Amino acid sequence: MPPPDPYTSDMNVIPRAGVKITEVDKEVMFLILTLWKDDWGLFIARLPLVVDELERLMQADSKADALMSAHAAKILGNIAIIAQCLKQLELYQP
Repeated sequence: MPPPDPYTSDMNVIPRAGVKITEVDKEVMFLILTLWKDDWGLFIARLPLVVDELERLMQADSKADALMSAHAAKILGNIAIIAQCLKQLELYQP
């Protein structure tokens, strides 16, 4: 179901009827929703940690990697670069 406003970035995830959701699916969805919607969770966990965990999960499990489209992987790669820059800025001690 499309969002009511075509210009919004708000997306809903609705599981299909009869499809069993695995633990890997739950982990991937949790991390993506943390990046996308959960401002407080992202504030607590920090962007670099969430992105690193999502990338680790995709590298460790081929099922998690198969869930990600090429377009979403490209966006995640860009977010990973930004997250790494933020991490380096936090570590910088002049």
